[in-house]
Order: sequence, then C-alpha cells, then structure tokens
Amino acid sequence: MDIVIKKRNILKSITLATFCLSFAWTPGAKANDLDLVLTKAKNLSLQRDRLQATKVLRDYLEKEGLKSENRLKAIKMLKKVSEIFYEAKSLQAFELGKAKETISLAEAAKGFEEVQSMEALNTRPMEELARIRLLQGECDASLSWANRALKENPYKESLVYLKAFALGCSGEPEQLLAFMQKDSLIKEDDLFRLSLGQAYMVDGSYDEAKLWFAKIEDQELPDKYYFLGVMYRGQGADEYLKYFAKYVDLCNRKLKKQSEQQQRDPRSCKETDSVKEKYKLLSGTSIQKVVK
Repeated sequence: MDIVIKKRNILKSITLATFCLSFAWTPGAKANDLDLVLTKAKNLSLQRDRLQATKVLRDYLEKEGLKSENRLKAIKMLKKVSEIFYEAKSLQAFELGKAKETISLAEAAKGFEEVQSMEALNTRPMEELARIRLLQGECDASLSWANRALKENPYKESLVYLKAFALGCSGEPEQLLAFMQKDSLIKEDDLFRLSLGQAYMVDGSYDEAKLWFAKIEDQELPDKYYFLGVMYRGQGADEYLKYFAKYVDLCNRKLKKQSEQQQRDPRSCKETDSVKEKYKLLSGTSIQKVVK
C-alpha cells in the first residue's frame, strides 16, 4: 500500500513539470491576440505569478466580440493557471483534505485553509471551503470563499452555482437576482430557481418563495420538497408532512440522479437522515408524525 501511495505522490509531484511542458511555444505559430495572451499567461504562471496570469486572461475575456472558439480556449487556460499547484507538498495536503471530507468536514476545512495559505489564490481549496461552509450552514463564510474564488476565475460553472447557493442560504434574493442577471454566466435554471425560492423563504417572503419553487421544471428535484416542507412547517400547516415524505422518497429512489445532482449542488438530499430521524416512514409518501 505504501508503495502505491509513494508512486502516486511521485506522479503528482510532476504535475507542475507536465504543465510547464504543455506551455511550450511552437515555432512559427501565428502570433494573433489569443496566442499572445496565452503565451503571456503561461510565462507568468511559470514564474508562479498567479495574480497576473489570471488577470491577463480575465482582461482578454472581458473584450467584446470574441470568437466562441477563442473564448473557450482562454477559459480553459484560466482554469489551468488558477488551479495549478506549484508545490507537490500543497497538492498532497489538498488530497489529504479531500480524503478527510467523509470523516470530518471540520478537519477537512482546516486542511484546505492550510493549503490555501500555501497556494495563494489557488481556486481549488477556495472552492472546497465554499462548499464545506455551505454544508455546515455557514452561509456568509461560504459566500466569502465563493467570491474570493470567483475573483480569480469568474468563468467556472461550479463556483457560480456555489455563490448562488450561498446567497440562497443567506436569504439574499435581491443580490441573487442581480448576480444572475448581470454577473452570472449561467442564466435562470432550476438550481437558480431553487436558490431563489430558498432566499425568499429565509427572508420570510413565503409568497415569493412559492412562486419560484413553482417555476422549477424538474418535478423530481428533491430539495424543492424539502424547502416547501420547511416553509409550510414554519406556517404551522400540516401540509408540510407530505413534502418531507416526497423529499425522502425521491432521495431514496433516485440514487443515480441524486449522485449526479450532488456533483452540482452539494446540498442535494443532505437532510434526508435528519428528516428520517424526525419522521417515521410508513410507505410511499405516507409518514407518521413523531415530532413537529
């Protein structure tokens, strides 16, 4: 086992070297704007100047009238330079943090904070911290990490969603609407609708929350029913029981879809066990109330 781990660490230690080789300039390559931008970003990254490397690419991407092919290439390079680990030690610490996630989110978060201090402006530990704080219910901390990561790479879809989830968790519907309409690369979809419904619910605007939950197209999105259950329970309506039952039923039945959903939304089906502890499932969508 030790031999396998050592071999894996050796492979990881050459990550930066491999990355450097991929930056090799091809003699005679056409020096158009994109080539110049990519070359400059590569050179800055090789100098471990992540701050300027990402800035060069962001400045290019903010230009109007870019060809979609060039835009995609620049976004791909931005992902590389914003996530590359400069030291094998920090990459190893990151992998250790990932391994700890299933054991203790608190320990994993502590490890990712150490990685972030070692790899300044690397968006990977920032993204993990945003996700873990969201799972821990620390909405403001999650938003802070998501914003820090988006400052370096505003074109990564998972970071965009994390900010949306954090704003929903914080009960900031107006900020979420503004983010979606002006800053977000991802326009209105079911996950944004879910987050907006949550934001209005947390804000106490139940009528608005119900409207956004009703706009969700995927009728088998589990967390829609969890939030509806929470909201109706808060209103003292027995109707909340059927929503919690639907939530647990979907989470139990849609295991493959649930796994895919969790890749985009880490909160998906997160409350299943706690709902089960509070309510005893009988069959299908029928449940017996244990506590209110």
